[in-house]
Parts: sequence; structure tokens; C-alpha cells
Amino acid sequence: MKKTIHSCTAGVALAIILFSLSCAPRHESRAPDPSVVVAHSDGLVSRTADVSVVLTTGRATPMPERAQPFKFDPPLKGTVVWNADGSRADFRPDAPLAPGRAYHVVFDFSEIGEPSNGWFSFDIFAAEPNISVKPGDLYAAWNDTLALDGIVRVEDVPASADVERLVSAAVGALDLPISWSHEEGGLHRFTVKDVPRSNAAGELVLSWNGTPVGARIKDSRSYRVPASGEFEVLSVRGPEAGEPSCVTVSFSEPVDRDQDLRGLIDAIGAGTLRYETDGGLVRMYASLDWSDEVNITVEKGVRSRNSGVLAIPVQARVSFDWEKPEVRFPAGGVIVPSTQGTRVILETKNLAKVYVEALRVYGDNMLQFLQVNDLDGGQELKRVGEVVWSSEIDLAWTDDRKNQWTPYALDLSPLLAKHPDGLFQLRVAFSHDYIRYVCKNDHPKAGSWKFPPAAIIERDSGDSSYWDYYEEYFDWNEYYRYRDDPCHPAFYVVRYGRDRTARRNVLVSDVGIMAKRDADGVWLVAASDLKTARPLPGASARIYNYAMRELASGVADRDGLVQLKPSDLSSSEPTFLVVA
Repeated sequence: MKKTIHSCTAGVALAIILFSLSCAPRHESRAPDPSVVVAHSDGLVSRTADVSVVLTTGRATPMPERAQPFKFDPPLKGTVVWNADGSRADFRPDAPLAPGRAYHVVFDFSEIGEPSNGWFSFDIFAAEPNISVKPGDLYAAWNDTLALDGIVRVEDVPASADVERLVSAAVGALDLPISWSHEEGGLHRFTVKDVPRSNAAGELVLSWNGTPVGARIKDSRSYRVPASGEFEVLSVRGPEAGEPSCVTVSFSEPVDRDQDLRGLIDAIGAGTLRYETDGGLVRMYASLDWSDEVNITVEKGVRSRNSGVLAIPVQARVSFDWEKPEVRFPAGGVIVPSTQGTRVILETKNLAKVYVEALRVYGDNMLQFLQVNDLDGGQELKRVGEVVWSSEIDLAWTDDRKNQWTPYALDLSPLLAKHPDGLFQLRVAFSHDYIRYVCKNDHPKAGSWKFPPAAIIERDSGDSSYWDYYEEYFDWNEYYRYRDDPCHPAFYVVRYGRDRTARRNVLVSDVGIMAKRDADGVWLVAASDLKTARPLPGASARIYNYAMRELASGVADRDGLVQLKPSDLSSSEPTFLVVA
């Protein structure tokens, strides 16, 4: 089975793929030699992703800067970047790939001085941008105007300026300005401010169109804009995923913050209520857990800051949806002193069980691991380690944990008892059988589905077995539509960045080092005991270059200090690693 590197973060309709293939010219194809090629890009790829080839062994000499082993049809301009040991080549296009375009790729070994290895080929397809727009609710701001917030999530849209071209807002013939804030991970927030009000009720139309960035999405949503001076309820909603658990009532004017809202805004069966007023928004928090559906009443008598009084009561039914199951490691360092014990904190949401495994990077492979990784990295792990421990862990689910991040102490003592040294990557995954989630979508094929198991796939291994398993049952369109639905098998397929696995590297060690090089190229290394923060006399220290050749070594004195002087100070060769 071939190994492929899937770096795409967006789906593309099957019809587009078939069209591209049918219109593409015929090319001579050749499969890679598995004794030479470990993995390569294949299939759908991100428009901005590298096109990569991973080879079984590194190159003894640096690659020529002008070497261009990648040949594309249609042609692409870009640069080739090699990793430190020459085992991985990444082609980086000068410009994003054309959305929906098919490319035939040839990797020619003769271009890097290895004609005996011949050439091989593969095909890639540039994904169309994936865009989702979530408009919010109209609300009254403190300056007596109306405003509207919303969120745009995008994948494969290279520039923030392109995102801002997607959304427009208008009241009648008047186009309204939109302000934006752009966050990491393809999240973009927008606000339509100063929505005008007149003597008669009007309509705000929010529209979005993906045509400017090559996405096939077009839709709109209309909002009633009350007349000036009218005080009424605009909307009642529950929380969005990741927001505090509350009910939000939106009014057409700022609400009087000094009034007692008890009895005026109520939720049946929610216990004691606490109110928070922010302009025209009133957030209501409950002392008891919210049920899946809650009846909300807003009575006549609620006052606005401008002395208006609500004349028409409102009743609404709010759903508290289940949030998607997740697992994560809280932020923490890689090096864990033995005094911290053998427990690592794991956090889960809406999960009753998880699958955990540990991959060990053997001590004598650490130099090779660090050639392409920092201590918290995870590239090319199959070269330097293997899975040495796995377990299914019951999390003792209770209903009060719904939508809550719940900490769990992961006990590593069974792992460390057998494998006391080396670097470990802990990986935690889950399957459909492990989740706690209420499915709302009516899937007619649900009874015939076969869900993937809880399995770990290396991020860069190109292991396509998970995807091959999936393709036996579903087409591309169905996967794209339901990839974020925990009730569908597509949610659990490691593809297009939808990796539900949590990872954390752990190096159990009591040795801390600090190193500094002076102007003459001499290194001063300080070794200390992390348990006591005292110097560590007798610690041995070594420095290496990128070729893993030892440049100098020494033993720390009673103050934990040692000077390391490379044998050839005139060399411009950079120091790669200091080890103690």
C-alpha cells in the first residue's frame, strides 16, 4: 500500500475532481520504489501546502541549491527546501495553487545526482476554499445604535483581505461598513456597526458570496430593524460552543442596568438566576445545570435605559446543544522532573473513555530526532521510535460533566516501570463508542455504518490505511458534508487536518542545562539537578554538529560548570546540539 502525505485542510466536491481528471492530459505514471521512497503528497492538498517527498535515507552531501527534482504539469514556480539530513524535500509554490486544479507531479532523482533511482510520479488536486459563515444576532450597542456580530471560518483562503470580500451588509440601498478581526486557525470575526433606524421598521440583509476566492457558497440572512424608539426583544438564544453556559436575550435598546430583572426574565426549572446586562444584551446564568431544552419567558415591564417599557411579552424555547467531544493536554513543558511523579494531566469533554498510547524515541536516536524536531516536535517518528505501551482508560462519565472540560490524571507508572529512559510522545484518541453526545441529524444510512476504531495515525507518515478503510463506504461529498458531525464516521477519519488526537511529548529527567557560547566559539555549559536546583558536578557534556559528529566533550566541575572548546574553532560549521 502506498504511503501518502495528506496536508489538505479543505474538501472539494467529487464532481470537480472528476471534471479535472477528465480534462487533464494523459501522463505516463510510475509508482515509487518503496525501498527508496517512504511517503509523498497525494490526492487533495491545500492550496498553500508544500508538496513533499520523504526518502528512506538521508543524503551524505548537501543538495545543490538549484536542484529541482519536482516537475509539474501544468508548470509551477517555487523553491525546493530539504531538511537537515536530506531525507525530505518540500516544494513550496511561489503562489497558492489554483482552486480545483489537478497537477501531475514527477520526482526525478537524476536532478539530485541519483540517476540509478529513476523517477516516479503522483497526482495532486488543489482544494477549493472551504468557508462557513455563522451570523450572530442583532443587538443594541451602548451608543444607541444597533450592531451585528458574526464569525467566518475559512480553510485555504490565503489572505485576510480576501476573507473581507466575502461578506456584505445593507439596509435598503445603503451599504454598511464592516469591521474585522483576524485570528489564527482560519477564524475571522466581523461586526456590522451603526445599523440605521428610521421612523418605520426596516430590514438588514447580511450576504456572503465565495465567488471572489473560488468557493461555491452563497447565502444571506435578513433581520428586522425596529423603528426608532421601539423597545422590543430581538432574539433569545443559548450559548455557542466554547461560550459560558448562559441564555442571552437581545433587546432593541440598551437595558436599564439598575432594575431588578427577577420575575421579568425567567427560565423554568433552572434554579436561582443571575443576570448580567451589557447594552442591549441580558445574559442569564443558572444555579442548576441547564436541561437540553429550556422555556424562557420575557415579561412586560422590562425597561430600557431610555425609559422605554417592553409592551409585548415573549416566550421562547432554547436548546442547549451538546458540544463536540474533544481531548487535549493543558499547556506544559516537555521535561518533567521525577519529583513531579508519574502523572500527566489530560482534559476531556463529552467522553466516557479514551485510547492512550506512548511512542518511545530511544535514547540513542535522540540526535536523529532533534535534527528535524524541537523537543516537542513530532516529525518522522517512525525513523526513531515505536509504540511501546497502550491502554483504554475509563473516565467514569457522569451527566453533570456535559459540555465541561474535565481533568484526568494519566498515570504513566506502568510505562516508566518498563521504559525508564528516552523521550515519549503520549497520544490520546477516541472512537464513536467512547463519546457522550446526542445526535440530532437524521441519517438514513446510520444503521449500515461501520465506524473506524480508536487509532493513532502519524501526522507525517502518509499512512493511507485509515482513508482506504473509509472509502469503502462513503463518497467524497458525504465525507465533506459530515466531517464535523460526531454521529458520522467521517468525524473520526484522520484527513484534511481533522485529527482528533491529542499529543504531548514527555521527557522524564532531573538534569537541567544552560549553555552559552562566547565570541571565541567556546561554550560554557551549566548542569543542575532539577530536584534540588543545585549544581550537578560530574555531569558529562558534549556538543554536536548537524551531521551528528561530536565536536567537543567534558565533565562538569563541583559548580556544575564545564567549558567546551571545539577542536576546530576556525570552522564556520554551526553547533547543532548540546547534551549533558
